[in-house]
Amino acid sequence: MDFDPKEWVALVKAAGMKYITITSKHHDGFAMFDSKLTDWDIVDRTPYKKDIIKMLADECHKQGIKLFFYHSHLDWYQDNYFPLGRTGQTSDVLPQATGTNTSITWTVSFLSFLQNYGEIGGIWFDGFWDKKDADWRLEKTYKLIHSLSLQL
Repeated sequence: MDFDPKEWVALVKAAGMKYITITSKHHDGFAMFDSKLTDWDIVDRTPYKKDIIKMLADECHKQGIKLFFYHSHLDWYQDNYFPLGRTGQTSDVLPQATGTNTSITWTVSFLSFLQNYGEIGGIWFDGFWDKKDADWRLEKTYKLIHSLSLQL
C-alpha cells in the first residue's frame, strides 16, 4: 500500500481515535522528516524523497486529529554518542566507535524540526535507558518545546 496520509487519518478518525503517534527518529538516527542536521533521512536517502511527517501533520490538522511523535534522543551513529552506551557494549549491529568526541555533548538543536509541522499533540522521548548518567538537558528541551508551542 502506498503512503496516503489522507486515507490513514480518515481511517483513524473513523475508528474513533483522537491522535496518531509516529516515529520521527529512532535510535539508528534515521529521520522520517527532512532533517537539516543530517542527510540520514527519508528525503535524502530513499527513492520516496518526501517528508512524510509534514504530509501527515498537514492532514492531521485538516481532519482534526492530534499528531504525536516518538523521538529517540540517542543516535547510535553520531560522533557525540560516543563512547557508546549500554547498547553499544553488547551489540554487533552498531558501528565501531569512530568518533573522536569522547564526551557526551547532547544538544536540543534536533528539535528545530518541530517548527515545520504546526501544532503537535506531544512527544514521547526514548533512549534515556542507554546512558542513564548522561546529561540529557531535559529542562532545556522541555523549555524549547513549550516555547515552540506558544508560538503556534
